[in-house]
Amino acid sequence: MMKKVFRYSFLHLSFFIGALILDNFWVFLGLSFLAGLVPKFKINFFYYLLLSLIAFVVALFMQPIPTELSDKISDIIGLHSVSLWLVIMLVSMLSMSLLAKSANAINLLITPVKKAAKAEEEDDGFY
Repeated sequence: MMKKVFRYSFLHLSFFIGALILDNFWVFLGLSFLAGLVPKFKINFFYYLLLSLIAFVVALFMQPIPTELSDKISDIIGLHSVSLWLVIMLVSMLSMSLLAKSANAINLLITPVKKAAKAEEEDDGFY
């Protein structure tokens, strides 16, 4: 089971990085939701949360935050003890993880898990 999760982790990570870099709200929602639709087995919420944290760190290296913008926004909002980008990171990580986990749950509800053929053959003989 863990091999299957690790197999899809790069795909999920690329969806999350694309959602953060492309600077479009609908693309952010769509790619985050799409990350949960790809495998057809149950995945933990914290798996998506960890991948969204890694994606946010990679996105910050790919598109650095302008310091002038950060200083102006922190003066307007008044969050001097807490960085604005930390708040944005937490909200983005939670929203991406919740969207992916909800898509995964919907995918499991729509397409049920198949039973093993061997177990079905054993059940037929006990009537």
